[in-house]
Amino acid sequence: MYEIESTRQTLFHSGLTDEIEVILERIMERCIKPNNTSFYGLLEGNSGVSLFCANYWLYQSKEANEEILQNKLQSVIDNGIHTDYLVSSLATGYTGIAFVFKNLVDNGLLDQEDIPYLAEIHPLIIDSLETDFKSEDYSLLYGAIGKGIYLLKEPAKNKQAIASIVQYLSDTAIVNEDNQCWWYRKNGSYDSVIVLGQAYGLSSIILFLLKCYLNDIQKERCQSLIESTISFILAQKKKSKRAMYPSTIGEEPERANRLAWCYGDLNIAFVLFKCATVFNNNDYSVEAALVLNSCLERNLLTSYVNFEEQNNVYDPGFCHGTAGVAYIFKRLYQLSGNKEAERAAIEWLNYTLLSCKVKLENKSELAATINVQGTPFTKSFYSNLITGYAGIGLVLLDFLDSSTDWNELFQLD
Repeated sequence: MYEIESTRQTLFHSGLTDEIEVILERIMERCIKPNNTSFYGLLEGNSGVSLFCANYWLYQSKEANEEILQNKLQSVIDNGIHTDYLVSSLATGYTGIAFVFKNLVDNGLLDQEDIPYLAEIHPLIIDSLETDFKSEDYSLLYGAIGKGIYLLKEPAKNKQAIASIVQYLSDTAIVNEDNQCWWYRKNGSYDSVIVLGQAYGLSSIILFLLKCYLNDIQKERCQSLIESTISFILAQKKKSKRAMYPSTIGEEPERANRLAWCYGDLNIAFVLFKCATVFNNNDYSVEAALVLNSCLERNLLTSYVNFEEQNNVYDPGFCHGTAGVAYIFKRLYQLSGNKEAERAAIEWLNYTLLSCKVKLENKSELAATINVQGTPFTKSFYSNLITGYAGIGLVLLDFLDSSTDWNELFQLD
């Protein structure tokens, strides 16, 4: 893997370091403000905000704000765990909350003995896998793979539970005569749709299996499933009008293939580079480079990142905004050594800083237009991780200091 030191030097010489520091301070001011959110999960609630706050203080090496962090975490415990109705998912439930606590313990910000809730949550996470298997929900955000990401933080301890997820994926894979395999996204209208992306699709399955392989968990089965799934993905090449690969198969009209974390060609390039490295597969490496080059040819207009007319800026969020694109280009540079990917990472970082500056000056929340049963409406986000300021903050911190491992929750480690 290529080190990112040259990227830090590029930031320093371009004068962006100081600008990042200013934006981070303003994001932090928003994140520590009391709010009335009823969400306490990782990606859309106070758990994710706490993860950013902790990483920011870790970067600053300051202890003055420890009381604020403790209060935020206690609020998560009181409202997100000790409730009558518990959701299990990584995105909105106790698996995500456990991920945050474990991350803070691993980074020396909390002591294991001070967090008895981890011991309470752990068996609940394992038990919840059966529900995911029965509902056929393998997804990262709301299903079995999200639980697997948490359990893989201690692979030896959780080997049996992790292996059960691999077995489930093996049992439910659809395999054709060419030994290509895939899974449908089981979610109402999506039942007959194959998603290639990371939030709900084949990319997340491959990356989960790859991590299992690296941890010596059902290695042969994992490798076989990975190779068959990649074979299926490669067979879909050029079936999209907008990019090298489609975002989904079976969905009409064809979804715009964004540059984004959640789905799109950036996913494909990342997965192929990772697998090329692990399996020493030159074919994967060559195709990954082609997909990356195709992504590098796209710009803001052809990226399909949402444009917000009210503030005259592009969405700066992580999931499908400029921060996520900047971060993935950075990771692709680390994996490939392609200097153009580094240049793109800085370019998209600039877009993110510009949008954040405008929105923070306007005291504007982040927003996205979402279609529900054919009716568009605007949903506002405050500081959450997946679409809000906390996620942007983690990306900005990573460009300054890559020492923490928050990226594994997005399968970008």
